[in-house]
Amino acid sequence: MDKTQSIETFMNQSEADFFKWSMILLMVSTLFCQTKEEFDPSRLKDIPPKWPRINHSFMKYKTVSLDSSIVDTTLKEMDGFRVQVFATRFSHSADSIKAVLDEKVNEDVSIVFDAPVYKIRVGNFVTRNEAENMKINLVKFGYDTAWIVRSKVIARKYRLIETRKY
Repeated sequence: MDKTQSIETFMNQSEADFFKWSMILLMVSTLFCQTKEEFDPSRLKDIPPKWPRINHSFMKYKTVSLDSSIVDTTLKEMDGFRVQVFATRFSHSADSIKAVLDEKVNEDVSIVFDAPVYKIRVGNFVTRNEAENMKINLVKFGYDTAWIVRSKVIARKYRLIETRKY
């Protein structure tokens, strides 16, 4: 029993020594790892804000701005229509059809991934009539199964005012 008690005492003492030395090492390392560099806000490069330029067709006087930091905000996401040409489970098929349509059509061609299907859609149309015209053109190109879908589109804000019928 003396041998087992001395081994247990040695093990408990070595665990306590290990913990004590690891804590000392941790504290010493944090002291030596600190740098004397302080934060200097004058060294920061602040990017100037890009203020929006408002372009509406109903404005009487157009102001010309020479400020190059102005961003044109005439594009807006709104409810509209797109023509869906094809849907597939394979991304490479979708990419190849998009490449062909990019050459044939003068509208935006996009791939929408709606798991597990890749959908190839054409256009950003505010009115259904515009989408119908594109569908007719796509049927002429051989895409007989093209159909019109409601979607969020990116279009010019002023276009809503110009196309509204009173």
